[in-house]
Amino acid sequence: MANLPIVTKTSEIDIKSVYGQSIFEFYPQLKKILLQQPNGPELSQFFSEPVLNNVRGEVTWFTTINGPIKSFADMTPDERRWAGEKIKSYSQMVNDAANHIVQMSGPKSLGAEALRNALTTPKLDDSLFLVGDKLVMAQWGCVPYGVSSEDFDLVTEGKALAIIVDNPPEPEPELPKPPEPEQPKPPEPEPPKPPEPEPPKPPEPEAPKPPEPEPPKPPEPKLIEPEPLPPKTLAEVLWRWLVILLLSLLLLAGLLMKSCTYVAIGSTDNEDQLRTEIANLWVKVQEKAAACLPKEPPSEEKEKEKEKEIPPPTPPIPDLKDGAKNKDLKAFNGDWELITELFNVATDEPIIMYLHFDDKGVGNLTINSKKSKASCRGGASAKFDSESAFTVSMDRCNGKMDNSSYGSNVGACKLIPNTNKAKCMITCASGPCDATFQRRN
Repeated sequence: MANLPIVTKTSEIDIKSVYGQSIFEFYPQLKKILLQQPNGPELSQFFSEPVLNNVRGEVTWFTTINGPIKSFADMTPDERRWAGEKIKSYSQMVNDAANHIVQMSGPKSLGAEALRNALTTPKLDDSLFLVGDKLVMAQWGCVPYGVSSEDFDLVTEGKALAIIVDNPPEPEPELPKPPEPEQPKPPEPEPPKPPEPEPPKPPEPEAPKPPEPEPPKPPEPKLIEPEPLPPKTLAEVLWRWLVILLLSLLLLAGLLMKSCTYVAIGSTDNEDQLRTEIANLWVKVQEKAAACLPKEPPSEEKEKEKEKEIPPPTPPIPDLKDGAKNKDLKAFNGDWELITELFNVATDEPIIMYLHFDDKGVGNLTINSKKSKASCRGGASAKFDSESAFTVSMDRCNGKMDNSSYGSNVGACKLIPNTNKAKCMITCASGPCDATFQRRN
């Protein structure tokens, strides 16, 4: 691939657009359409390939033709006349292709609009190059910045080019240079004068003495205030009262044991009863003390175990815009339909291609007929080409389909802004035709 010797600054041009998208994004579709026209290989190579660099703000141009490159200024008069005839011929071929697409798909076809917008250039004599024995044009689809595009189509530019070819500008005669004036002689330098004696300097006045600094005052002693004690919590107060209550019960139990010893020497029935009551009281005190203690916060391990028990939410399927931006094939996951502008001749039904893809962009194709209940199936796949374009590849549709056959096909699709749809261009029996790609309800 050869690089043409021209670089276009984006600040000096306006790039033509097709339904809100740059015409440069339609370059692969333009080449496919032009290859199907008479003298297609030569016509498709007439438009060089643009490479847009948004960081540098410039467009470079490339061609697949091999051979020496000669600009229009370096062409001979015969080569310039030949280039002018080629411009007229190529413009007529492109207009005929656009009119044919309008007859097949309607006046709002993407292909027809892109072909007509490609027939503009800001300055034709700067954009034409002779590469080998082929004519190549750069800066197509562009006009000068802030200027109407009607005055810069190839027909108008071709008429201006014919004037340049038939009446080349004559070189301006060189004017004789005026005689240079004689330079005056520099004056002779004067002898240096003796330096004058400097007058005596007056005596400098004595600077006043700075006042002596006062001794610093001792700092006044500051009284240190005692810090207030922190307030007691409710748990601490209850715990102290429970301890006091327990001690009181133990003292009371001791007194009761001493007072009951005189009833019967050697008898242990009252002692066993008191011990049982004390044990019951001790159990109740421990239960109340445990209820007053602060509860421990849940540990991180327990929180993680609870989070594991809850299943994570299923991530949503991205739309076509986010999928194209991130090259995420999950955006194709699900059921889609490719609605064409063609009709089944046998049943007079619109031809709709039903597609199903997984999260890797691989799936199948189905075409049904509701009237005849015939159908065919085949493989299909989808991939993103850029942030605004993708390709749908469809294999041959196998099956009985009303004496019709559907071979393999490729759809070049462009995203429609602010929607989850795309406008596609597929190959039909009569040439390229438009189709709409959208998700099935």
